[in-house]
Amino acid sequence: MFKSKLILEPYEEEGRFRLVFPLIYYSPREDIEVFVPWGFDTDGASIPPIFNEIWKIGGEAMAPAVIHDYLYRSQLTSKTVADRIYLEAMEEVGVSKFKRYAMYYTVRIFGNKAWTLYSRG
Repeated sequence: MFKSKLILEPYEEEGRFRLVFPLIYYSPREDIEVFVPWGFDTDGASIPPIFNEIWKIGGEAMAPAVIHDYLYRSQLTSKTVADRIYLEAMEEVGVSKFKRYAMYYTVRIFGNKAWTLYSRG
């Protein structure tokens, strides 16, 4: 469950944003709290840009995407757990079942490159 609201501002280049206030999400399924600090910059998703265009990351899916992006960059969990939290958070904010599963499987299949990039620090 989201414990704070997502507040972003445009940051540096087009398509990037920065958190104005921390974003906090508690996952009851994984029993973990994710604290994304203010100042965190994000593109909204860790998937190939073509999928961002297809799925129009934003709107109700933006807060879950920021949580997911932070989990990929911080590597606080495994990739599998990060992706499950993404799915759970999308359900919570009302992303349609079709869209959330499509987005979930997109990051499951195509997120390995981003995950590996961030794991190298």
